[in-house]
Amino acid sequence: MTGRLDGKTALVTGGGRGIGQAIALRFAREGARVAIVGPHKETLADTVSKGRGIEPIVGDVTKKQDVERALDAFIGKFQRIRSSASP
Repeated sequence: MTGRLDGKTALVTGGGRGIGQAIALRFAREGARVAIVGPHKETLADTVSKGRGIEPIVGDVTKKQDVERALDAFIGKFQRIRSSASP
């Protein structure tokens, strides 16, 4: 069965808990390749354990250096990034 997001990639901030976690898990269930960003390795690991094909990236998105590192890691893994507003 194919999902609505097959072939898509997503970078979800706050993916370790709450709404961010729910979004990451839903995107993964729909077929997207997902990376999640959050400041705590343990909460990211919880999301990874609940989904399939989710890549954790530890970082605090309120810090410019962490955002740059997260984007570099995402591009290194998925080879591309598009605007978060694009489908």
